[in-house]
Amino acid sequence: MLIAHLHAGYILFKGANQKPIFPKESKKSQLVGILLGSILPDVDTFWFYFISDRSEVSS
Repeated sequence: MLIAHLHAGYILFKGANQKPIFPKESKKSQLVGILLGSILPDVDTFWFYFISDRSEVSS
C-alpha cells in the first residue's frame, strides 16, 4: 500500500488534539504537517513504482 502510514498520522492528529497545545488557527497546518510526515516512510515505495521502473538495485 502506497500510503500505509497515512491512517496512523490521522489518528496521531486526533489524539494530539484531545488536549491542544497549539492555537486553533494552526490546526490545519498541524494536520498537513503530521500527514506529510506520516507518509515519509513510504517515499521508497513511490520511488520503486514510479521512478526506478520496479527494478531493484543490486550491489
